[in-house]
Amino acid sequence: MGNLVAKEVKLLFRQRSSMLTECILLLLIMGNYIKNIFIYSGTELSRMYYPMKLILLSLDNLNDRADFTVLFIFLFPILTVLPCGFSYINEHNSGVESLVRIRTGGKKHMYVKLLSAFVGTFAIFAIPLIIDITFTGLTFPINAKGDLLNYSIYSSDYLSVINKYWFSDLFYKNTLLYTIIFSLVLSMFAGILGSFTVALSYAFPLKYRVFLVLPVYFIMNLTIALDGDWKRDNISLAWYENCMLFGEYEKNGTFVLMFLVCIFVLIGLFVFIGNQRRKKGRVQV
Repeated sequence: MGNLVAKEVKLLFRQRSSMLTECILLLLIMGNYIKNIFIYSGTELSRMYYPMKLILLSLDNLNDRADFTVLFIFLFPILTVLPCGFSYINEHNSGVESLVRIRTGGKKHMYVKLLSAFVGTFAIFAIPLIIDITFTGLTFPINAKGDLLNYSIYSSDYLSVINKYWFSDLFYKNTLLYTIIFSLVLSMFAGILGSFTVALSYAFPLKYRVFLVLPVYFIMNLTIALDGDWKRDNISLAWYENCMLFGEYEKNGTFVLMFLVCIFVLIGLFVFIGNQRRKKGRVQV
């Protein structure tokens, strides 16, 4: 199965939708990077912010000139679906699904689709995000200690904010490693949403692909809509507050775990529904 997944991922990388997603991510990263150069070039070390707090995924950007970070938050649900989420429906609508299923086997074919969507989406997100970390770390002084929240790094307010991060002990020990790991975690989250869309299209193969974007977009924005009351207790339900880096709100581990469990249950349910509909002849293969 590993060879089949690798071949499928290579095919997905060649699709225009994957290239478009990669270009959009790189443009957002480049825009944020150039903005930082114009703003912070020549800043004294004592007044400079820690470089990792300036990357695209940093929620601390929301406190100052956050155009590109806000745009990323807005586009993220679409970008998770665009590169690999249509991989099954493209095969189905083009009429080649039956040939592929004969070569790989029905159940194996679906597992390959789900895994390749996860791996492909993960890679398409991870590569630009690592590039962002690399260029920002090389351009700005890595030993700068400033914080965009304008707290002293020795103040109790600053320490209380840091303690709200996921695995804050790792942040204290190695902030660069922390940034790399959680950039990859966000990429994995994007991959899960890509697989979710593939499973949805397997259960309900819609003719128009735009309808496959709406469920993820709705779910992600629902977390933002439900967020208001929780923020009064300094806890956030918004997906970006829990999945992106840094920020001043406490991460909600229970909500994130429940959210992921629901997504995995839905993926399994969609695959089951798709298999049952094909057995009953309600979906032509």
